[in-house]
Amino acid sequence: MSYIYESKFIKIEESFLRKDILHAIQLTNKIVGRRVGFKIYSSYLPIEFINNQGRFSGLICLFGSKGCIRYNWKLNDTSAEIVSIDFWIKSKCGVTKPDYTLETQGINIVKLIDTITSVLKREGEFEFQIIQESKKDYKYNEDFIPKAKGQVSKKITDALKQWALDTNVTDDKLQNTRISYLYKDFQFWFMELSSPEFESMSEITFRNYILNFLKERGLNNIYVRSLILKTGNKEKIIITDKASDVAYQDISHLKMNVSDLKDFIGDSVRAVTRGYQNSLIVAGKAGIGKTTITQQVLKDEGMQFYVVSQIRNISVLYNLFIHNNDPKKVIVFDDTTDLFDKKFSGYLSAALDDKKDRIINFPSELGKDIADFAKYGPNLNFQGKIIILTNAPKNKIPQFLKSRSITIEVQATNMEMADEIRKNLVDVLPEVEMEKKIEVLDFIEKLGKEISSLDYRQFKLCVVFRLTNSPEWKKRVYALLK
Repeated sequence: MSYIYESKFIKIEESFLRKDILHAIQLTNKIVGRRVGFKIYSSYLPIEFINNQGRFSGLICLFGSKGCIRYNWKLNDTSAEIVSIDFWIKSKCGVTKPDYTLETQGINIVKLIDTITSVLKREGEFEFQIIQESKKDYKYNEDFIPKAKGQVSKKITDALKQWALDTNVTDDKLQNTRISYLYKDFQFWFMELSSPEFESMSEITFRNYILNFLKERGLNNIYVRSLILKTGNKEKIIITDKASDVAYQDISHLKMNVSDLKDFIGDSVRAVTRGYQNSLIVAGKAGIGKTTITQQVLKDEGMQFYVVSQIRNISVLYNLFIHNNDPKKVIVFDDTTDLFDKKFSGYLSAALDDKKDRIINFPSELGKDIADFAKYGPNLNFQGKIIILTNAPKNKIPQFLKSRSITIEVQATNMEMADEIRKNLVDVLPEVEMEKKIEVLDFIEKLGKEISSLDYRQFKLCVVFRLTNSPEWKKRVYALLK
């Protein structure tokens, strides 16, 4: 295949259902990033643009310090067929013309991945810096061949090996993810990204191969346990990661779990810090880590940020904007109770807009209340960034804000939160003995549907009750979570 840049195109083709295209591109980037040796950050909000060929939607994805890729499809095409892919390597992403463009026609998703990988590996022609990822455990590129009792299917082991390579399955992932979630990940890979020669398998077959592989390597999945099932006078021991003795009803393989949602938040914060979006709203469940993730990414990206919990009046809002009027500064409204007051709506809608020039019109008479009156300007051209973190559900956020921002709703079932807490149990109250934390978490899981909600803050309080050594600590935990 030859590559002709600038004025000509390389031809490839692939289509997705519109509802799946964002997830499919994200997984495509994950596989390509694994093959080229650096991470590609997928955006979650398509943009619209016009060129001499018509109107298009595009999804910008970032890599390195300046590089980016944009996947493009026709705005009015309900099939969401990817018609071209733009690359910026030396030029400014989305501002100048792309360094080169691939026009897609006639090749499936597997070959599309191979082609993107080949282009990004042409380091002799492209000089750019890349973000080097930390070294991870990629042992599966050598031998993902679990030994099972009886005959081992080469087709199944080949499929597992390629899935592990393409989706970056590490020891850590195998030990800290429910096998039912791993199977959903395998299903998505098989249906959307794998080659025809690979063979599908039932969840039971998948589970047996993974369990045998873990056993062979001396690894333990933290969710797998032995259960005794009683039928009449007979007992049967089964190995499972189900939440109860009853087979748990799985959900669509496209739904994000808590770890996916955290990655979603982190990538969206990067979209703001790198200038592809002026604002971000993260709504929903409290105690899931919205603030921690946001502030950590802002620090990693070298951004200055100011956290706001209350506004009070327009004068305070003006001072916030004027003192953070810089593309490298971010105002973080963290559970700011008066943020959605109607008196602030006009100013916030202008500040969150995706326009290049965001002119905020403050009343002229406001100047008399400003300490630095000499610098007061009623027409402020705002250049800063805004992130809103709120425990309110997405449907309670004013539409004028949602329409101007990336808006994420973070939701998780109690079981998903218990899984997330168990995965990070070492870092939760590290001064407390692990055995006591596990004892509390096991008891919480046994309460099942009796729990109204669960998050990190509530779990820490439950552990505190356990540390009292009161014989009634379970009653208190139940009362807290009921």
